[in-house]
Amino acid sequence: VYRNLDGFVYLMEVIDLIISDCRPPRPLAQQEQALVCLVLRVLASLAASNDRDNLTPDEEAHYLRLVSLVHDLLLMPPSLDRRPLLESCLEVLLTVPLIAFEELTTPLEGTVDVACRFEDKNLSAVNSLVEFLRHCLREVTHELPPTELTPSAASSASSVGACLAVLTEASISQRSVRCFLRSLILPKHPHLPAASSSSTTSAAAAAGAETSTPKMTNSLLSDLCRLISGGGLEGVGGASASGSCGSSSGLARQAGQLLFVLCKENAAKVVRHTGLTQFPALVHSLQIPCHPTSPTATASGGSLDAYSSDSSEEEILDPEVSVAACCSQSLTIPPAGWVDLCHRHGVPCLGTFIAEWDSGLEAMRQLLSNEKDAIGWADRLIDLADAGGFDGWLINVEVALPAELVPALQAFVRAPQIQ
Repeated sequence: VYRNLDGFVYLMEVIDLIISDCRPPRPLAQQEQALVCLVLRVLASLAASNDRDNLTPDEEAHYLRLVSLVHDLLLMPPSLDRRPLLESCLEVLLTVPLIAFEELTTPLEGTVDVACRFEDKNLSAVNSLVEFLRHCLREVTHELPPTELTPSAASSASSVGACLAVLTEASISQRSVRCFLRSLILPKHPHLPAASSSSTTSAAAAAGAETSTPKMTNSLLSDLCRLISGGGLEGVGGASASGSCGSSSGLARQAGQLLFVLCKENAAKVVRHTGLTQFPALVHSLQIPCHPTSPTATASGGSLDAYSSDSSEEEILDPEVSVAACCSQSLTIPPAGWVDLCHRHGVPCLGTFIAEWDSGLEAMRQLLSNEKDAIGWADRLIDLADAGGFDGWLINVEVALPAELVPALQAFVRAPQIQ
């Protein structure tokens, strides 16, 4: 059936017809949801039998369409019991190649909740998975009232494992997903960790330090840290040394891998964001993969696929700072892959702005015509650095400026430092 793709196409058509019948948006009826879940499980079984790292163009196209259908299902209005649908969607997403995750994001069109936006992308479908993860984590960590603890904690643990695996692969594949999840999960001020290990918390309490607020304690990051450090898993079935999906060690590894990916595989950054001082050791003990990418994947928009390298990356990086240089250009923006590589090893990455020769002098005269314009140009450089994900600029002025332009030059150089 799968070799000729006919059965695969037919099953996707069944889901497409059901989705079309639900427009204008309405919740799936109980029978419709049951049929969709059954078809999704069959599709997942068919897809799992294929080598997703060695696909033909036709097979890739079918995977892309399959994920686009999952995207539409994730955005369906919620029914009374949506869990089976979400679990079936996750089952499918666990079988797709990395390239297919681009279908979980769509261009911004119409009215979109600001919480589901990133740059020009609508990430509502990804946000649905995050909310499901948040709900299941509360069940696993026994933070829901007893009346809400259905189904069992073991089933919820399995859903947590599937969510973590899917979100990790989507983050590896899509820069927009990685940045969106980072904004949801990681604190904006990494020097103020949102969670810590039990030993760190005890030490803070012993010293009379202020403990975390209830809101912070219940945060998604806090729950993930509890999984990694082994807390909140009492009573969860299936815990075993093998670390299978749904076991305590398996969930710890998957939670750690997600945070590791969101921090661009930099254990020191994970420590700064979480306060889990034992995380570098956990990377080894939990066997968190450092290169969880497809061997055939290519770098796209700063994705983690850019980490793949046959050379010794540490040997080609200055331990202090890396600067993008190109003598034929006045403005050089470092490539996304190079930015990722630098950040992976904790090295700041700078773009370059250079003014030289007669053309450079003329450009500086225009740029520094007054201090207000100079600061405006500096703001544009900051915007470029933010969009490219790098850390700032090396400003190299190699022309003899008239004395009257020096105050504007000082304002131009000072503005990025202030921001």
